[in-house]
Amino acid sequence: MKRFLILTVIVILISGCQNEQESVKNKVQDKGPSDIDVTERTVKSEKIVDNKTEYILPYKNIINGFFYNNIYYGSFEKENGEVCLIGFNVKTKEEELIYKSEFKESALQNVLSNENALVFLDSTVDGYYTKLYAYNKETKEKSQLTESDSDYLTLDIPTLYNEYVSWVYLDTSQGGGKEKAIVQLHNLNSKETIDVDTINEFGMHNVFVSMDDNKLVWTDTVNDKGVYKVYDLHSKKISIFDSPFKYPGYSKIDNDKIYAFHFNDKSDWINKEFGYFDINKKEYSPFFSKEKNEYLDYFAVNNQNVTITTDENHIKTFLSNDQLPSKDIEVENTDIIEQPAYNQDGDMFYVYRNEKEETVLVVVNK
Repeated sequence: MKRFLILTVIVILISGCQNEQESVKNKVQDKGPSDIDVTERTVKSEKIVDNKTEYILPYKNIINGFFYNNIYYGSFEKENGEVCLIGFNVKTKEEELIYKSEFKESALQNVLSNENALVFLDSTVDGYYTKLYAYNKETKEKSQLTESDSDYLTLDIPTLYNEYVSWVYLDTSQGGGKEKAIVQLHNLNSKETIDVDTINEFGMHNVFVSMDDNKLVWTDTVNDKGVYKVYDLHSKKISIFDSPFKYPGYSKIDNDKIYAFHFNDKSDWINKEFGYFDINKKEYSPFFSKEKNEYLDYFAVNNQNVTITTDENHIKTFLSNDQLPSKDIEVENTDIIEQPAYNQDGDMFYVYRNEKEETVLVVVNK
C-alpha cells in the first residue's frame, strides 16, 4: 500500500472524521465509525500469550501509532482515503478522535506520546509537504511546529522527551544546492524553538535525533570522519565524539550510551554494524553479531534493554547488554505494521497483522 511508502524508506528505514478542531470521545459500544461494525468492535478483548498481552485493534488500515498508558494513539486510513489520528483505550474501549489529516493523500506518521503531550507528522505520501504538530493532552490544543513545502524530501522526524521536541529541519529557502539540515529543539512549555546545530553531511541515515538523560544526540560526518554529537539540555553545550565508522546513523541515546547502525558506505544498507558509544568511557563497542545473511532492519532501546528486528520476522530483545537474547519472538506468516518501540514507562510494543487479517497490538510484559 502506497501509504506505507515513506515508512519503508525511513525504517531502512475512523466514519466520517469530524472537523479537525474537534476532539470527540465516543464509547465504542455507543457509536463508532460508520465503516466499522460496532458489534464486532465490542467483542474484542485482550489475550495473554506467553509473556505478551495482545489486543485486537478495531482498525484495519493502520499507518502508524504509539502505545502509552493503555491508550493506542494511531493513524489509519478509511476506505474513502481519509486519514485520521485517534486515541483508543485498550481497557475501556473508549475512543477519541484527535486529528484529521489536511492532505488528500496522507502518510500521517511518527506518532509519539508521553504523559502530557502527543507529537505527530502529517505529510503527503511522497513526503514533500509536511506539518509537524504537538498536541496537549490536557487542554486538547494543537500547535504546529514546522511546515515544509518544497521540491525536497523534507521529513521532520521528531523525538519527544519530557517537555522537549526535537527534529532535523531541511532549510531549502536559499536553493541552488545551498540547503541546510538544521537540528532544532522546541520547548512545549515556553513555545520556543531554537537552532542547535547544522549537520555537515546530511543523509537519510542521520535525519534521526534522540533524547534521554537530559541530552540531545545526533550523528554527522565531518572531514570524512564520523562523529556523535551530544547537546546538553541544561548547559546548552555541544560535545563531539569520534566514531570508528564514517557514517554512524539512526542514533538513539540511553543511559549515556549512543546506540546506532554504523556504515562505511552509506549507500550500502546491508553491510552495517550495530553498536554503541559509551559517553562516559569514551569508547565504542559492537553490540550484536548477526548470523550469516541476516539483515538487521530496526532497533529500539530503553533502560539498557535493546530490541532488534531482523528480516526473518524475528524480534530479539537483550536485557542490560546481554549478548544472548532473553526474548526471541518470531512473528510467522504475518505483516509487521509497527516496528517494536518503547515508551517512557519502559513498555515495549509492536503492531502486526495476523493470518485472519486482524490488527494486533502486542505489549511485551516487563
